[in-house]
Amino acid sequence: MKPKGPEDYRRLADKCRETARTVLAEKERADLLAMAQIWDLIASRVKRVPRCGERTAVSYEPGS
Repeated sequence: MKPKGPEDYRRLADKCRETARTVLAEKERADLLAMAQIWDLIASRVKRVPRCGERTAVSYEPGS
């Protein structure tokens, strides 16, 4: 699956959290939860994936 918008990134974050609940090893669980945070951050910054030839629609604020 290629993410197309914030909802896709949020689904990936949810999947990481869901998987983390089933993992017994603490390090792997922590890694999955860290990945979920990153997907959530990306979801908060991405409006949608632009089509070929369109200007980028990624929201970026320096220092955030």
